[in-house]
Amino acid sequence: MLNDLYVSVTTPTVSLMLLYNRMAFGWGVSNMPYGPEWRLARRLLHEQFNQHEVVHYATKQEASTRTMLQDLLSAPDDFRAHVQR
Repeated sequence: MLNDLYVSVTTPTVSLMLLYNRMAFGWGVSNMPYGPEWRLARRLLHEQFNQHEVVHYATKQEASTRTMLQDLLSAPDDFRAHVQR
């Protein structure tokens, strides 16, 4: 819907276009119009995130979780920095 709203605006509504770009809705496959670019993005996403590939991410996720929890224990006041990393 947001992509349709953005594309359908033909008058110079700069504020709407700035809001759309600022919120970064343009990058998502779900917001792309169907076509060659969508098919390429969908294929690339599927190659990296299908059920056979995501199991390889588990060890990286566990290591990152352990690091974040250790950082939180050692410096809980820096919560925001630990979570954003």
